[in-house]
Amino acid sequence: MANSSGNLPALTAATMKQAGALVTTVGKEFHALGQRSQAEDAMMISFERAALMMQLDDVFSRPEVAAVVLLMANKWGWIEVAHDDKKNNYVPDEKILRVCKQAVSMGLLLGDPAGPQFCVMNGKSVMPHIKEAGFRHKLKSLGATNLRLSVAVIGVESRPNNAQQNDMLICGSASCTFGGKEFRVERSRDTPYRLQCWPSDGPDKNEGLAKRRLLRDLWAAVSGESIEDEEPEAPQQQAVTTIIHSDPAPLEGTVAYHSGLYNTAHFELQRYVNGITDDDAKARFGLCLELIHHADSAEGLKDRWKNDIAPALKELRPKPEIMDLFREACKQRGLSLEATR
Repeated sequence: MANSSGNLPALTAATMKQAGALVTTVGKEFHALGQRSQAEDAMMISFERAALMMQLDDVFSRPEVAAVVLLMANKWGWIEVAHDDKKNNYVPDEKILRVCKQAVSMGLLLGDPAGPQFCVMNGKSVMPHIKEAGFRHKLKSLGATNLRLSVAVIGVESRPNNAQQNDMLICGSASCTFGGKEFRVERSRDTPYRLQCWPSDGPDKNEGLAKRRLLRDLWAAVSGESIEDEEPEAPQQQAVTTIIHSDPAPLEGTVAYHSGLYNTAHFELQRYVNGITDDDAKARFGLCLELIHHADSAEGLKDRWKNDIAPALKELRPKPEIMDLFREACKQRGLSLEATR
């Protein structure tokens, strides 16, 4: 391949492992920051993210790291790169490394046995084009479970504004459980994906594209983070995804009502705890959360809060929004226990 670099260092198993450890360390810090981002000040998080991006720049500037990443992309195919061999138009190594840095900061893997998690596009964009495997990984890393995905080809028809061009019509749905709620996105037979197809295309190609787009829409519904595609959909394909967040809300004052509010607060606190890097603080915050979660009576929980949890939190000095979440978790857990009597 004309794009392969000849100035990369010779690699041994030891240097490859060292390169992996360097990238993994910063990648974990990005993941922890993402866990905390829902509960802390967005401006402060953005500055911490900038600092981590500088660390990642330093890591990728090391010759052994760059060498391993380019092997993954240009030789092993672990990272998909949109080289255009027919036109002898290759994506430069510099861009491959730049996009891979963005991918690591977004929580994507550079090598996944299930297949490439993203593609380095041959264009102006320096963001990774996330593939089906990438969205599956991001949803799992966020804490989503019970992921289900199905698509079906409806047929092929001419494009309304261009009879010479055919579109494959595909319907489907994707769902998962996250934070105690079910999230579901779907494209019905009345509002299918219209995907450009050619006589040489089989259904598998466009079914794969439809699965990716369903997972992209599911990710947006679950995380609140939209992903801009390299090639935006036609206007008639946008904003028609049906999103089902959860079952009807339970009646106020019931066990289900207070349990739902508690689960929401507990979930946010657990994400916050997971993102703490100081082992001692992480253990102490985690213990406070466990004391609330494992309380077996409202009266016992009040005593725990007064004698153990509140004093510990006072010493830990969390930000006001985190303290409010602990109070809410304790309150709703107590109300839930009272409602079970």
